[in-house]
Amino acid sequence: MNDLTVLHLSDLHIDDTGIRKSLLLQNLLTDIESEMQYSHNIIITVTGDLVNRANYRNQNEILDFFKQLRDVLGDKVKHIYIVPGNHDKVRSDMDRKILDEIEALGEDYGSGQTWKYVRVAFEEHLALVRQIYEIFYSPDQVPDRVFEDTYGVHIDEIDGKNVCVIQFNTAWTSEGENDQRNLLIGRYQLRQIRESYANKYNELKNKHIDLTIALAHHPLNWLTGKEEDMVREEILNPTGLNVNTYICGHTHNRDVINWHNNRRSMTTLVSGLGWPDGSTQHPYAHTYSSYVFNLDANSVDVYVRSSDDAYAFAPDFRIYTNQTDRKNKKIVMPIDTCKTQAYFNLGSGHSRSPKAYYITEDTMSELEGFIQIYLECEDKLHDRLESIKNDFLAICEEKKNDLPFEIEKMWSGVEKLSSPVQWSIKQKKSIAKEFSGYLTMICKVLYKSIQRMKENAELRIHFRYWKSVEQETVQKHMSNDVYVQLSLYGKGYPEHSLTELDWGQLIKEAYFEGKPLIASVNTDFCKESMDSNNDKTEDDLKHKWLDFITVIPQFEQNNYVIKDAVSEKISFSRPLLTFGITVYRDEDRDILYMLDYLRINRFIGRQINKFFHYFPMDLVECIRLIKEEDNN
Repeated sequence: MNDLTVLHLSDLHIDDTGIRKSLLLQNLLTDIESEMQYSHNIIITVTGDLVNRANYRNQNEILDFFKQLRDVLGDKVKHIYIVPGNHDKVRSDMDRKILDEIEALGEDYGSGQTWKYVRVAFEEHLALVRQIYEIFYSPDQVPDRVFEDTYGVHIDEIDGKNVCVIQFNTAWTSEGENDQRNLLIGRYQLRQIRESYANKYNELKNKHIDLTIALAHHPLNWLTGKEEDMVREEILNPTGLNVNTYICGHTHNRDVINWHNNRRSMTTLVSGLGWPDGSTQHPYAHTYSSYVFNLDANSVDVYVRSSDDAYAFAPDFRIYTNQTDRKNKKIVMPIDTCKTQAYFNLGSGHSRSPKAYYITEDTMSELEGFIQIYLECEDKLHDRLESIKNDFLAICEEKKNDLPFEIEKMWSGVEKLSSPVQWSIKQKKSIAKEFSGYLTMICKVLYKSIQRMKENAELRIHFRYWKSVEQETVQKHMSNDVYVQLSLYGKGYPEHSLTELDWGQLIKEAYFEGKPLIASVNTDFCKESMDSNNDKTEDDLKHKWLDFITVIPQFEQNNYVIKDAVSEKISFSRPLLTFGITVYRDEDRDILYMLDYLRINRFIGRQINKFFHYFPMDLVECIRLIKEEDNN
């Protein structure tokens, strides 16, 4: 997994006020060192307001801070990127004249002619940025890292991945207190950035960009409405800048915003250390963030840290709103939402659009629980098979009836036999009896495992068989085209028995679709069962179910087929065994959803296949012997 950690510092507002300023910065450095100890590919992003109110007199303290930051992080820092904020701009009487000129120019605002005056306001900022870059880069690298126009594009290779960082200047039209919804980026700046992006992209020579980050001081909604639309269209355009993440500050807040439509997505990450230490106007927490981009996993882990009254940093639980966030002390977001799927499809019948089940925090917990149930059931059924095998061996030895030679080979580890096993009739009857008990064991083990996870769950688990296998001739198949009880465990057991089900309804759909089907999701295919359930009298109310899932276990023998003698095309087919789970409470319906998603048909099929691996025998004959024994 290619991890990239972005350390986001914003709104440092370092000046010469505040008696505890050094304590805040020292605690910040200590916390960063602790938080970054497991990160190796770090880029530092500073989204504006290095100084407070354009006060550049105290630059030494700013430089000392970044020198200590470099010492703390060492060679783990791959790059640093700094964009200007409104406090980094030195204001003058020219500001109003420039803005008046912009308004007069209309669509051509923000031209190169205008921008030469803008640069003057950020000369001290650029001089400070150069000195900070000299801390992290060699002297020959610094000129390529500093953008004289305060905006630009870098594409840097980090751990084999191409990371594009686009730096915007959103502060150049800032006037002060009334900036919100009045700021501009300008067509000139945007055009220059687009051209730079295209040139650098072409230099990659058929390589692609793995991650694109945009840096700015202001959130997009601080731009004028027209500007925001223009910029958003450009940065979200797959043939444009194609930005994945927009990182900003200014609001002195922390926020995670994910915007997406059916084609594109972008996550906005906001953070800010805040105001100068000692300021009485803003006596709130100081905040910084780090973002771990897991590029191969399409995820970003958002860690937000804020200070208490003693300036000690800790996880900011104000932003960790759900249980998982609080537990892990982070928020997890997709890098590209359009590549994610926050739901799974429930099985549906032929020509039906599948129903979507959206995944919640509880869903993930339940899925983990059901995976454990599967593992637990497999272990217990394996032990049961070993017990059956050993008991069978003991019976054969007692009766001086040796096992067929082929089985001795199989039980010694041979996976496949070259010829069918020749069982005696007594052995066949014994195997059939064990198979019947094994099916009941599957029902029982699954029932008890689910009960342990959901203590008050009310459910019934069963197997049915195709009644026609009791007949000897094909002509009689159609007259007994029903499925009847073979094994049952759960609610109503043992006094309650299952009614016969005609071929058709959900059985037919589940068979031909090859997946489990839930009744409430596929009501068109089980209308008879629904009507019969709704018509139950008061005496039968305790047997009135809420929902059920119909399953055709997927294993080799569970497919009775008749082929045309001439064409060899299948003219008739039925599943020999069906499996089902019925629930009686609305709060247990999610059991069916989980088993649908985890393809219970394959799980049950694997368990039955294991039995016939140990005891190779024809399933039709096995069922007939079971029913003969029941009738006797």
